[in-house]
Amino acid sequence: MPALPWWEPETAGAMSPLLCHRRWWWHQRPFPHVRAVNVFTPAVYAELEDAFLGWLSSSGGGATLAAHDLRGTTVTSAFEGPLRLFASRGWQALLARALGVRVTQHVNLGLHHHEPGGLPGFAHNDLNPGWFPEVDAPSERVVLADPGVVDYTSGRPLSPEARPVRVVRAVAVLFYLANPAWERTHRGETGLYTRGGRDMSDPVASAAPHNNSLLVFECTPWSFHGFRGGGSVGRNSVVAWLHRPEADVVNRWGPDAVMGYGTGA
Repeated sequence: MPALPWWEPETAGAMSPLLCHRRWWWHQRPFPHVRAVNVFTPAVYAELEDAFLGWLSSSGGGATLAAHDLRGTTVTSAFEGPLRLFASRGWQALLARALGVRVTQHVNLGLHHHEPGGLPGFAHNDLNPGWFPEVDAPSERVVLADPGVVDYTSGRPLSPEARPVRVVRAVAVLFYLANPAWERTHRGETGLYTRGGRDMSDPVASAAPHNNSLLVFECTPWSFHGFRGGGSVGRNSVVAWLHRPEADVVNRWGPDAVMGYGTGA
């Protein structure tokens, strides 16, 4: 069999040559989350940035995302190149292990672009359902969301052969790249909050969009976060959600824990 490209590591251990170091920091306030800077080696980061900028140039930032003042695209199985690293088995396993969360094979992966002066978002916890096309594949294979087959937020099948599978977001991932060297006046941070409905300008903590940096956390009833609003420059990021069986959420937090979209929770 031909060797896989470097951006498709199959195990968490195979990620080691791609990482700059393993100094990831665990934070407790206002909810448990992990942050890291200089995540990938300079060579790997340069390829990821070039790939993102290539997408941005060719697409203009993709489609406008409903309920959010940003543009983006969903990365499907047809997407090729270095950004597929964020849909690899190795990356998925590394993050699940870091947070101690049991996940399924399902990943929703997107590329996001905020224009300068982007409006603030709203504090939400990401504990939402997601629908994926059912595929005949080994359970260890990553299955990506595909808006051309199944609507991710409603489960509506968009092709006659689609068989929607419902799971729930388990881990949220934000990787910042292709941004100007961040200064406070640039804004664009991800705010972390104690509850929904908070003033977006008053987070308990915030993660600045430094290039080659990472914010990752388990999706729980208390993982409130949101875009604080843009300043004089845009903001670019790769976003992803890993998923788990809905029964795991119900057993842990009850049947009302899974939130609908657009609720601010």
